[in-house]
Amino acid sequence: MHSPVCFECGEPTKTEQVQSYDATALLGLSAFVEGMPVAVCPNGHRMIAGSVLDQLDLCLALHIVTQTSLSGEEIRFLRKFLGQTQAGLGELLEVDKQTVGRWERNEVSMPSTVALRSLVTLRAEVEYPGHRLIAPAKEAIQIPARRSPPQHTHTISSAEMCA
Repeated sequence: MHSPVCFECGEPTKTEQVQSYDATALLGLSAFVEGMPVAVCPNGHRMIAGSVLDQLDLCLALHIVTQTSLSGEEIRFLRKFLGQTQAGLGELLEVDKQTVGRWERNEVSMPSTVALRSLVTLRAEVEYPGHRLIAPAKEAIQIPARRSPPQHTHTISSAEMCA
């Protein structure tokens, strides 16, 4: 068995735990992961395995669902986590796609986030049964969410990424 090679330079890589990884560019909203495994080549290029990214998406979505408020960026992230277009999410929530767009651009407040938060938790239950962040997410749905400015920063530990 050989080491994976760097996609940028072709050099062999080794896996390291990064103390704090800024995943903002990967996720589209401010997020840091503590203790994330990354493949690093001798030239300093870093790569993240697809399975790690899937877990990161799941953990961030469930983390967002437990928050007491949602920004437009968080609504957009959750929509993409669900694999929906603005029109598709609008259909599920019985609003038009322009309304979803206004929520995502922080132009108007989403009147209730319970349905969106429930859809995210349901997807997590179906695709990742038994994940330890599902129960807190389900409990948080009972708490009414409020609108907030889009300055949330999310920090996820690599321990949360393990089912």
